[in-house]
Amino acid sequence: VRGSAERRVRSYEQAAATRIQSRWRSARLCAALTASLAAVVVIQAAGRGVRVRRSMCLERASCIAIQAAARRRSSMAEARRRRSARALQSTVRGAAVRRMVAAWAAMATRVQCGWRSRCCKGLLAVSIAAVVAVQASARRASAVRRLRAQLTACLWMQAAVRRRAAYRKLRRQRAARTLQAAARGVFARCGVAGRPGGAP
Repeated sequence: VRGSAERRVRSYEQAAATRIQSRWRSARLCAALTASLAAVVVIQAAGRGVRVRRSMCLERASCIAIQAAARRRSSMAEARRRRSARALQSTVRGAAVRRMVAAWAAMATRVQCGWRSRCCKGLLAVSIAAVVAVQASARRASAVRRLRAQLTACLWMQAAVRRRAAYRKLRRQRAARTLQAAARGVFARCGVAGRPGGAP
């Protein structure tokens, strides 16, 4: 009985040792498998990362090239648009400036014409006033000369008339004196002195 019990104990111990060993081997195998799987996963991830990075680098380079070409094309189109816009703007500005210059020239011409006409009107008014003044002074001088001539003629005529009247008066006085002397002589001879007219 004791021997069977020992054999049973030994068989249990062997079975337990076998199970422990198998568990230990399985654990070691599981750990090695896990490490191998982890290493495989890391290697695969590294490979996939390299391939992905390579493809991404290629895609990025192609994208950069495409973007550069698109930017270059858009910049060229933008430059053409800007050049055309500048040409249009310069044309429009030139037309506007020409219109403004033409309007300013027309206004300046009107102002100059108005100023010249005003100056000419002023000069004409001054000239007319000067001519009128000269004509008035000439007429005044001519009138004064005519008046002086007329006054001189009138004075000469008046002097001649007065001389003639004085001469006639003198002749009448002389005739009257002669007649009075003759009458006095006649009266004296007839004896009637102091009674003129021969009254009795």
